[in-house]
Amino acid sequence: MPRPQDPVLIGVGQSIQRAERLEDSIGPLEMMTAIAQQAAEDSGAGRAVLEAADTVATVGLIGTRSKNPAHGVALELDIHPRRFVTTRVGGEMPLVLINDLAERIA
Repeated sequence: MPRPQDPVLIGVGQSIQRAERLEDSIGPLEMMTAIAQQAAEDSGAGRAVLEAADTVATVGLIGTRSKNPAHGVALELDIHPRRFVTTRVGGEMPLVLINDLAERIA
């Protein structure tokens, strides 16, 4: 039986970039921002869910100079969470991140 503190995913977003030319592509920060906006819309709550976020978490990236991409996403979204999390780089990191956040919520 679900408990009130059980974590629930309320929205999802995904992006695949297949630009033919580098100048037609967007950077990782812009892509993560767009994905966060997609997930917010998918949730049905829209911008309100972004503004209510107390944590912004990102998977570590190769090819970005940002030391804190989660903070960069929050700045782009113009939101003010209390906490920022960025994982190390690795193929399993998205799942590790979701599991860690769900455990903290529970």
